[in-house]
Amino acid sequence: MVKPIQKILFGSPGTGKSYQVQKIAQKDLGIEWDEESRSLKNTIKTVFHPEYTYSDFMGKLLPLTEGNNVIYKFYPGHFLQALGMAYREIIEGSDRNVLLVIDELNRGNAAAIFGPVFQLLDRDENWWSTYDVNISELEMVELLKSMGCTPTISKGIVQIEKKNGG
Repeated sequence: MVKPIQKILFGSPGTGKSYQVQKIAQKDLGIEWDEESRSLKNTIKTVFHPEYTYSDFMGKLLPLTEGNNVIYKFYPGHFLQALGMAYREIIEGSDRNVLLVIDELNRGNAAAIFGPVFQLLDRDENWWSTYDVNISELEMVELLKSMGCTPTISKGIVQIEKKNGG
């Protein structure tokens, strides 16, 4: 049985962090590579950036017009897509893992993006959150794993420091 995995890979740009995510997913989590799509199966990927929000990550209601009426439709964010995928695996009686990959983790405001979900990631040996968190009874499931990648140095930061005399 694979324990919950939440990993963050650090490294300079171009050092193979994304490649390592693929290898860990295949070797440690048993996630298959799909040759046709050239991507990992059962995987949701996103990239954080300064404009990325909690709504992008969790989901949001957006208005739509149908005829003369305005309706609201919920669009699940990357986290809820991955969690839903993990729940589907459980419902189908499968033990296939689902992986949420967050690239450029340092580019967004992680505390604002994750919100209270951050505390759900800290799980005990039975995969329950070690904190008393109530997000509409949202529960993490053991099949959902997460990995993030973040560069240790950013060209943009170096350029800003040079402009400021650093």
